[in-house]
Amino acid sequence: MIRFGPGRVIKVILDRGRLVEIEVEVDGAARRAISLPQLTGPVKVGDQTYYGCCKMCVGTLNKDRSARFATDQVSGKEVDKAKAVIGAKPNGEVLYFESEKNLQSFTLK
Repeated sequence: MIRFGPGRVIKVILDRGRLVEIEVEVDGAARRAISLPQLTGPVKVGDQTYYGCCKMCVGTLNKDRSARFATDQVSGKEVDKAKAVIGAKPNGEVLYFESEKNLQSFTLK
């Protein structure tokens, strides 16, 4: 499945110059992704990054603030999805928190 969103680069698998295969931590799980440096700039291990599958997705990330930011369900503060602590409701809806403490507080409700 093709998708886009925030992630942290764990490993560069293969750098082909114009196409870089990477492993990205997304929602606590390692996933393979492709980076196009001409669209995203250079990729390094440890980078907090947003990834997209195509120019349209990258365009959405650049133009639509809600693709990059969410509201912490406990504090009400805006959080950067690439830096947030990620949780999920039982129905699979992904939630973003500014701290592990807020995630724990939310799950205790």
